[in-house]
Amino acid sequence: MLKFRGSATLRGRHAFRISGDGIAVFPRLEATVDVAEPASPLDRRLSTGVPGLDAMLGGGIPRCSTTGIVGAPGTGKTTLGLQFLAQCTPKEPGLLFGLFESPESLRSSASTLGIDLQDLEKRRALRIVWQPQSEHLVDELAHRLLQEVDAIKANRVFVDGYEAFKQATLQQERMTRFMTALSIKLRSREATCIVSAETDRLSERSVDLPLEGASPIFDNIVIMRRIERESRLVRLLSIIKVRSSDFDPSVHAFTIGSRGIDIGPTWDTDANRSS
Repeated sequence: MLKFRGSATLRGRHAFRISGDGIAVFPRLEATVDVAEPASPLDRRLSTGVPGLDAMLGGGIPRCSTTGIVGAPGTGKTTLGLQFLAQCTPKEPGLLFGLFESPESLRSSASTLGIDLQDLEKRRALRIVWQPQSEHLVDELAHRLLQEVDAIKANRVFVDGYEAFKQATLQQERMTRFMTALSIKLRSREATCIVSAETDRLSERSVDLPLEGASPIFDNIVIMRRIERESRLVRLLSIIKVRSSDFDPSVHAFTIGSRGIDIGPTWDTDANRSS
């Protein structure tokens, strides 16, 4: 928009989609952040559903924060997200915003962990929203996510698939600003959010985060990885950041069983054994 007499406008280019319902405009997210956007204090903790991880975090995830769960495929990111949502109640409902796995697949995966997503849905403690893979607009995805959060006043949000947002962005240099704006929007709604982020390269001594500028985007960052020791794969978990809070920086071995994630002892990387 070049001119609009007598009123303020959102400058810049904004995405829109033409469908059978007409034209839908999705304003650029970072342009809609109000400097006076309310910020909820991180004065309360929410359980991740994994007691050992809660202890490492100093009592759970700070309320109204955004946590990045970073790991290679198969390390347990979705499992952790499902255990987080298993704590939802009708008074504190949750939202699963899935971008890769279908609701049926997620319900099946949850059942192997003893989590009944269908029961949570029936009790209106949880809503599952699936965005099938297609040509998404990144601001459209954000609009849908925030719309769903508002619809049920979600307290817990699990976004399963940061990569879908990244793939939907035409200008990759936007991602830090975009994700920071999304975190601010979620925090102002008093939503505590977990975002799974996949990386192809997690080695024993180095971790490549899936995006530059991850620190301002995520209040908390949890790393999940696997290493090979004595002809077997060992899952390891570590925390590299919890905003405004102390945490356990040790690397811990963990397993995934019928009850989900179980945090084990600290892992001595130098000795290549548990201690």
